[in-house]
Amino acid sequence: MEKTQRNIVVYLVEDDTDDAYLVKKLLTPDSCFTFEVKHFHTLDELALALTNTSCDAILLDLGLSDTRGMQTLSVIQEKNYAIPIIVLTGLEESEFGEKAIQLGAQDYIPKAELRGSLLRRVIKYAVERYKMVRELKQLSLKDPLTSLSNKKAFQDSVKVAIDTWQRYQDSFAVMFIDLDKFKPVNDTFGHSVGDQVLKLVGQRLISYGRTTDTIARVGGDEFAIILPKLTDKEALLAAAEHKLMLIRQPIFVDTSEGLTEVKVDASIGIAVLDKHCTEPRKIVEHADNAMYRAKESPDVSIVFYHP
Repeated sequence: MEKTQRNIVVYLVEDDTDDAYLVKKLLTPDSCFTFEVKHFHTLDELALALTNTSCDAILLDLGLSDTRGMQTLSVIQEKNYAIPIIVLTGLEESEFGEKAIQLGAQDYIPKAELRGSLLRRVIKYAVERYKMVRELKQLSLKDPLTSLSNKKAFQDSVKVAIDTWQRYQDSFAVMFIDLDKFKPVNDTFGHSVGDQVLKLVGQRLISYGRTTDTIARVGGDEFAIILPKLTDKEALLAAAEHKLMLIRQPIFVDTSEGLTEVKVDASIGIAVLDKHCTEPRKIVEHADNAMYRAKESPDVSIVFYHP
């Protein structure tokens, strides 16, 4: 069977026409890969292209007409393109290349060392290494039991939401959910059954949530949700009641006695970040406090934070 070649799309940012021509000539196909090179003279041209298209790697000359040296790399990194960058430089000092890597480049090649085999190998390794690092990063932000976001990912998402609020006044709410009647499940059937319950609760929360929401497991039996652009109290109450309904539905788990029905409940705390909020960095603490107030109340399962 004939082996299929993978095509790697490379965006070359180089203002020297001769150097650009050389790179294109060097990137000939090998047994596994073909290379499609698109040439841009400036960072502005690259930025315009990346609004509508994408690529597998960026080959970046640091001596462009609109920027110079490490500033070129810094400017492109600020765009957060999520594309591996390989730096081309006329300087041969290893310290210069190491500095480029510290600033986020995957690799660097002095122009004096340009040859086809080296260029192809560096690009292939950069693409594969970048993909692997991103996959590992994604795994590090996932809760291994439920596959929801983990606590770190939730905290990072809260920071992003707060920054967005400060820039654009995009309000949001945070909902904390703590399972009730969960400890007896663990005590009666064991932690493996408790894990089944947590996984099913997580599946219900994500299956019936908005795609814009961030849903995370932040503790043993604690979940948290970021709800962008949802600050109306009635709408939030309806959303929380829906979460409660999902959690309260019977859960069937495998036990030593066969398929067994268990039930859990939940306490929910909600905090809103809107124009009236004076302490945005405390929104998570506020939602957590509201949840504990709900937990302590015999009659209420949902509590909104208020000072």
